[in-house]
Amino acid sequence: MSTSVTETPFELPKRAEAAQAFERVQPEILALAPERVRRITADFVASVGVVLRAIPRLVSHREGIAETLPKHPIDALDRLKDYAFAAYYAHLLTLPQARPASEKEALVEEGKPLRHALLVAAEALADRGLVSSALVQQIRKGAGHVDLAGDLIALSALFAEAWGEIHDKTAIDVREVERAGELGTALLEELHREPPAPEGLSPQEIRARAYTLLANAYDECRRAIAYLRFHERDADRIAPTMFVRSARKKSGEVEAPSVSEAADVAA
Repeated sequence: MSTSVTETPFELPKRAEAAQAFERVQPEILALAPERVRRITADFVASVGVVLRAIPRLVSHREGIAETLPKHPIDALDRLKDYAFAAYYAHLLTLPQARPASEKEALVEEGKPLRHALLVAAEALADRGLVSSALVQQIRKGAGHVDLAGDLIALSALFAEAWGEIHDKTAIDVREVERAGELGTALLEELHREPPAPEGLSPQEIRARAYTLLANAYDECRRAIAYLRFHERDADRIAPTMFVRSARKKSGEVEAPSVSEAADVAA
């Protein structure tokens, strides 16, 4: 009798959590050889959910696995949550972008005109020798979102430091100075939480690689639990197959092996 994993609710990670996990495993995603990348043949999100539900059950047997199978790569279990979160984030990268503006986009939209206004005012003040011309010129070299965040912070500090002398000589309001510092800091935090996708790979390729890392690690965990719980014969309940299909199996398709069968093949 098969386990109905798709009907059991599960909580997916928040995007920021998934992005942080993706950043941690990104070197492994990039290092994966193209010929080792698996073809995705299952419902992606449901497969991630199967793994996330299985992790607490697997972790409860971690000590037994480590003691009984000292040569087993236990890091596959230790990193399984990161792999699952990263796979989910990689999946999000493939979704259509027609959605409400992200926090990052909102910060950028507000920050660009504010940087421009502060820069124009700073140049006028520098021309009169009221602020450092060298600092203003350095800020003008910035480009990209990271530099936008840094420029806003630098401009806020520049105006704040000289505010006692310049407040009646500029059209800039003190609230704009404070807001620039807030925006710059918030943007840096947002950029750190959501790493950019690796260059040179399509979102679909990234997703397939992240899926492969997750499937490989979960396979190792299923082999270990199959050996450990051989006599109890409950390995498939602890770690069911992640290859969940969203539709009826087509004629000619082969069912994914049970965990016990996978262990026999591995042995």
